[in-house]
Amino acid sequence: FEYETADNKKVTASTYLKKYLLVTYWSTWEEACLAEMKKLRKIEERLDSNYFAVLNISFDHDTAAWRKRLETDTIAGDNVCDRAAWNSVHVEKINIPELPYSILVNPYSRILRYRVEFDKAEEQIFKPVEKFIKEDKEKKEKERKKKTNK
Repeated sequence: FEYETADNKKVTASTYLKKYLLVTYWSTWEEACLAEMKKLRKIEERLDSNYFAVLNISFDHDTAAWRKRLETDTIAGDNVCDRAAWNSVHVEKINIPELPYSILVNPYSRILRYRVEFDKAEEQIFKPVEKFIKEDKEKKEKERKKKTNK
């Protein structure tokens, strides 16, 4: 994929390589989405941005309404608008049945979890991401020690 974010930054799948990526499909017209989107800030703040990112893909046709919602709610992460809405290639490839809909992608670009529930973030998001962060830091520390011992 390739999108331009609300703040005019180009993002592609490679933007998020080597990071866990939480992708949330949403819209401004769906009330359930608005409540869920407000929970993203706490998730994003807890995790190290070197290892974790948030990408929100809106299915809004009306980009003005989408931009206004971003300004009023300051939704966490990178925010893009796929005006194809239910005709988006994502709908068929991921089989998105409703909005909001979130997936967690691991640092190797594999979908780790479909239907991520923010109310179950501890188990579904924090546990795998924090385990990865810990293991990566331990690995880097071992490499650093190995280099200094030579």
